[in-house]
Amino acid sequence: MGDFSEVMWQFEHFSETRRNERRMEAFRDVLDVCDMHDLGFSGRPWTYDNMQSGRRNVRVRLDRAVASSSWLNMFENAAVDHLASLCSDHCPILLRTSPTVHASVGAKILRYEIMWKREESLVETVE
Repeated sequence: MGDFSEVMWQFEHFSETRRNERRMEAFRDVLDVCDMHDLGFSGRPWTYDNMQSGRRNVRVRLDRAVASSSWLNMFENAAVDHLASLCSDHCPILLRTSPTVHASVGAKILRYEIMWKREESLVETVE
């Protein structure tokens, strides 16, 4: 769990510049050879923000949690949350190995889905 300095897929990179496909493929291959699986996440779709404005802004999912098949079998309810940080360009990530019990039963959970980035009305809807 931590900063891997690479992404698995192009859609994890929010910038005008594209990531190098060979590097992403090599990263995926290493994880596969080591029997490591990405645990996914809840929260914002990136973990690094270069804090630049406008077209120079780069947001990327560099930090992640991965686990072996045997670990996943032991902790099948594990979940990862991307948290907010006011003092770092990287978001802290929280790994929970057991489900969180919420006080308000039936409350609607809102999550950002990567597909929404393609929706032209996203900015207007959020505003």
